[in-house]
Amino acid sequence: MPTSSPTTKTATKSTYGLAYGAAAVLFWSSGALLFCQLTAIPLLQYIAISQIVGGFTCILLTGGSLGPVALCRRLTSNWISVFLIGTNQLAFATAMRTAPPIHADLIIYLWPAMLVIGSARRLNHAILPQHILGMGLGFLGIFVFLAPEIFNHKIHSAYFSGYLCAFIAALSWTTYSLRGTSATSEGKHAYIGKDVLIIGIVCAALHTIQGEWVALTLYEWIIITTLGIVVYGLAVPCWQKGLQLGRYTTVASLANVIPVLSVTWLIVGGVAPMTMTVAVAGLLISMSCWILQSAPVSPLKQTASAHYT
Repeated sequence: MPTSSPTTKTATKSTYGLAYGAAAVLFWSSGALLFCQLTAIPLLQYIAISQIVGGFTCILLTGGSLGPVALCRRLTSNWISVFLIGTNQLAFATAMRTAPPIHADLIIYLWPAMLVIGSARRLNHAILPQHILGMGLGFLGIFVFLAPEIFNHKIHSAYFSGYLCAFIAALSWTTYSLRGTSATSEGKHAYIGKDVLIIGIVCAALHTIQGEWVALTLYEWIIITTLGIVVYGLAVPCWQKGLQLGRYTTVASLANVIPVLSVTWLIVGGVAPMTMTVAVAGLLISMSCWILQSAPVSPLKQTASAHYT
């Protein structure tokens, strides 16, 4: 009976890895569009429901423990990480509601550049020309889509708080990723599911104290549940599986298309118009991620690519 050669098995494994990685990128990039369908829901209620659904899903798929003792242990021993991911989610949601979603989305995707530079400083590695070029392209992309409004004085003052929140979202996720964690018996990314679930529970408690729960329509329940499962629950384990099965550098490079793909979702969904400045800005930011991902220092490459969520 014929058997597959080692080369064929390796190729098949790499193909599966690439498919898992592509699925994760598709899931993550859809987050902004899904969120924009939930503008009538209070922020804490949105975060509570989406994080609880996503946290449960992620923990179940990554092999983590769902027990209250495990969650309490995570909270007491890593409260800073929980605080950071909570800040990230609150800042993201606020930015998407107080600034043009397409602008906020692109600012948030400055975090890969921040992560690479932060990794270099943390590991005492030199900042290479590729890092400078990558960061420069990223910030140039932000300038490109803001320049017309800046020069024409059309930026509403209310947008600045949204832009600041978008930057805080990028910075808090970068810091959270730099803290990281090593692989455990629960699975390398199980801790993310715990953090997300804890934030959901805390936000649910705070929102209950405020007494501002609103009744959701069937459509809103479908969107918020889908967002929780897809963006927070499925993307992380798919990304982990992709890196395990596929060629690491090939799968990791897929994350570089997230900024452009996320903006594409917003345009296709009718949330934002397609303009030349948006196209150029998205291209520059994607190129920024690609250059930073290709930096020749191996530890930096792994640190930067293993935390795309």
